[in-house]
Amino acid sequence: MIKNKLQAIILAAGKSSRFKSNKSKLLEKICGQAMILYPVKLLEQLAIKTTLVVGYQKEQIISLLENYQATKKLNTNNLNLENLNLEFITQEQQLGTGHALLCTKQNWDREHILILNGDVPLISADLIEQLYQKHLANQAAVSFVIAHNIDPTINSLGKILKINQQIKIIEAKDYQQNKAYYQSVTSATNSNEDGCCINVGIYLFKTSFLRDSIEKLQKSSVTGELYITDLVNLASEQNLMVNTITGPFDTLRGINTMRELWIAEQLKRAEVINYWMDHGVRFFAPQNTHVDLDVTIGAGSYIGAGVELYGATKLGQNCHIASTCIIENSVLADNTDLKPFSHLQNNNINNLNLNSKTKISHTKKSKSISKTKPANKQPENQLDKNFVAAKKTDNIYQT
Repeated sequence: MIKNKLQAIILAAGKSSRFKSNKSKLLEKICGQAMILYPVKLLEQLAIKTTLVVGYQKEQIISLLENYQATKKLNTNNLNLENLNLEFITQEQQLGTGHALLCTKQNWDREHILILNGDVPLISADLIEQLYQKHLANQAAVSFVIAHNIDPTINSLGKILKINQQIKIIEAKDYQQNKAYYQSVTSATNSNEDGCCINVGIYLFKTSFLRDSIEKLQKSSVTGELYITDLVNLASEQNLMVNTITGPFDTLRGINTMRELWIAEQLKRAEVINYWMDHGVRFFAPQNTHVDLDVTIGAGSYIGAGVELYGATKLGQNCHIASTCIIENSVLADNTDLKPFSHLQNNNINNLNLNSKTKISHTKKSKSISKTKPANKQPENQLDKNFVAAKKTDNIYQT
């Protein structure tokens, strides 16, 4: 079984300097979920023991993950708590990915170690399984994931080159500094080699190889950092088995800038909306609709243009949500008809029976949705006026 032979290390200590903000990129949300939770949940799903290397804003990252663990334990029955155990190692100084890995050496206790960056949120369990199976089948010292870069604006990822029949990963900064040299040696050995394949930061090492090699890493002459990628180069130079598997670029995108965050969220949002389309939900304009990861929508529902659905919002079956509505952490019963420009926030999140019909009323005085039935009963399941805002109210009542 994977969990008996494999452990994982997530690299989450970087300063996110290219984000140009005062917040770690790993705390940024993608469809309502913090970026760092994506790899954590993936490894939890695979029951792989996980260590996080933290550094920059480590208190916020550790707090987020501890809160997630506490919530999961409270809300899940018959849970294997071992799957939720996370270990944290602090990289006091950010001296490169190789140094981050070296900081975890005392925690190495399985036959193989999976290493991935915390900023690659769209990777799949299938890819990890495929990497692991090929790694074992070929008894490789190291296996890693590559992709064909289809975005010419991304130049921050290491390039995969074959030099003298040896696979090399050249970090982006080093490649740019010595571009003429690398182009000359690759053209001499392989006329088709142009460095189009990139390293996406997902590695699988045999632990015995790591123990023998980690202390051999040398600082980069360009950045002064230690690179994990040099471990791949060391294995190749020793003629050890080095495997690669190729994955789809869009699911392997790392996130280093606000633009890349935007692209990743667009891709994840499309995945979420496609899922609900496959389950009987119609979106009038999916390209300008937002749906968070934890939102649920009943079959037969219609979602208008510009609708935003956030948090743990739950829509019953056959709901009609008109354009430009915003619904946050709220529950709507079956057959609800919500008129345009309505904004619901924290309404009846825990106590509504989705099998009941719903009536929503509007009071002139407060311009909010009323808890009590109005004197002149509104048509069933209709919101009678636009621009309605409701916050923390029991606005939805049953008949």
